Amino acid sequence: MSSESAMRPTAKYTKVGERLRHVIPGHMQCSMACGGRACKYENPARWSDQEQAIKGLYSSWITDNILAMARPSTEIIEKYSIIEQFERCGIKTVINLQRPGEHASCGNPLEQESGFTYLPEAFMEAGIYFYNFGWKDYGVASLTTILDMVKVMAFALQEGRVAVHCHAGLGRTGVLVACYLVFATRMTADQAILFVRAKRPNSIQTRGQLLCEECSLGCESQDSKDLSETIPHIILQSELSLEARRILAAKALANLNEFVEEDELKQKVEMWQKELNSRDGAWDKICAERDPFILCTLMWSWIEQLKEPLISKEDVDMLAKKSQATLNLLEKEQYQTILCILHCIVNLQMIPADVEEALLARAIKAFTKMSLDSENGPYVYNTLRKLFKQTLEEKRRGLKEGTEIPL
Repeated sequence: MSSESAMRPTAKYTKVGERLRHVIPGHMQCSMACGGRACKYENPARWSDQEQAIKGLYSSWITDNILAMARPSTEIIEKYSIIEQFERCGIKTVINLQRPGEHASCGNPLEQESGFTYLPEAFMEAGIYFYNFGWKDYGVASLTTILDMVKVMAFALQEGRVAVHCHAGLGRTGVLVACYLVFATRMTADQAILFVRAKRPNSIQTRGQLLCEECSLGCESQDSKDLSETIPHIILQSELSLEARRILAAKALANLNEFVEEDELKQKVEMWQKELNSRDGAWDKICAERDPFILCTLMWSWIEQLKEPLISKEDVDMLAKKSQATLNLLEKEQYQTILCILHCIVNLQMIPADVEEALLARAIKAFTKMSLDSENGPYVYNTLRKLFKQTLEEKRRGLKEGTEIPL
């Protein structure tokens, strides 16, 4: 086994174990896996002092500012003065990834008013922000939900330290923290998973959660700009030559569809969007998708569905006024996302000029949410096309000279 494959993170449960967790009734799962009313994750006596970064909670500092923890309860909060501990540590935000009513047979009883083992008001009244993102246990959150969570987490960390919990503070909590690390530190997905597990063993438990982290979801920044990690890999398995496959990939990125009926492509993409946002196991399936037109259309649709365009008219005006404008004048998140797409083009090497022009036009449309025939369209397209072409030439020159590392 190579050292690289040895370092690849693997699921913590067997495939059979994962399937059983989806079919066994909740109360039986609580009894068998957690201990039922004697739930190990909610029992401080089960954990060493080193496993209780916050006394009374099974908890770990993943970074200096992010705490992963098992869910607290009203009894634990009062007995161990959890809020006072949070205040001393500078924890300003709690992010709860549970659904109300979840794990009702585990540990302390649920509060009738909230459906959780504690009342969120207990934290909020102490000046601690509270956010709830309901995420099915052992499940994979939708793309939109993960983007929202990372955006909230990035915002919250500006206020102070953040505590994240699900039930045990391992699966869903681990995925969210790893996604945030990919966004904030430019770690790869594998690096982020291994980092989280080093700080909190057994985090990120299921194959679906691994795929959620690995296949997609680097995240949008609080400025709604950064999607550089969400670009799906184009996987082509055919009898075409390498050159023909590169051209096919370029045409898919440019939306020059010569192979699939437009209605059929739209229908398939909508099906994937629906599945990815609602169904467990969908991320397993998308990794087996081989149609580059479907994958590229999904990618562009995600970018175009951002609330704000990746490049605004004001950004274009700023670039146009600079005598020696370069894309790195943009915010880091914008620049990295654009650069990711341009790297894809560079790595396709030489592609027909007309295909490259169509690809750049498609990218500009997605980045700006503006059509060429709109009022400012020609000005915006010409400004960005010039900068994109300049960047492509620099990257291709660097690749040829060996100074540019291909992605």
